[in-house]
Amino acid sequence: MTSSDTRPVQTIPPEPSLSPVRTIKPDRTQEPLVAFRDSVLLSLDNLQSAKEGLLLTYRTGDMTRVQQKADEFVLMVRRSSELSNVPTKMDFVRLNYYDYVDQTSQFAKNFKEGADRYLASDKASATSFFEAGIMASDRADISEKRIRTFLSEHVLQVQINQT
Repeated sequence: MTSSDTRPVQTIPPEPSLSPVRTIKPDRTQEPLVAFRDSVLLSLDNLQSAKEGLLLTYRTGDMTRVQQKADEFVLMVRRSSELSNVPTKMDFVRLNYYDYVDQTSQFAKNFKEGADRYLASDKASATSFFEAGIMASDRADISEKRIRTFLSEHVLQVQINQT
């Protein structure tokens, strides 16, 4: 071809490869109990840290911020309320997880209502709601401890081969 030749060059696309694609399963998901344990513990960690953040904000006395964080926490609890892929023999975890979610939901609702009442200058009612919220938080902590203890005793620790 010369530089004055303007004919288009036709290229033939290569034929698609039909070889199978190999995928590597992560070690953690090979055992369903370990995957379940990890997902439950991650949910608990996230909810616990958000709950502690709300309690710390309450202790600072910034009721407007408490109101905002309580609204966010209500949504977070709602999103975390379903426990999927529960393996057999994990009913104890399932029941305690739903109790935990119920108690954290009560905690969040009480703190939201307490902040609303405090900002509306009804400090006596607000105190009652905050106290009820703290009691719900304590009951949630009991359920969380039960879950963690059960999982540590009944799900074997899996070592990941790092070679």
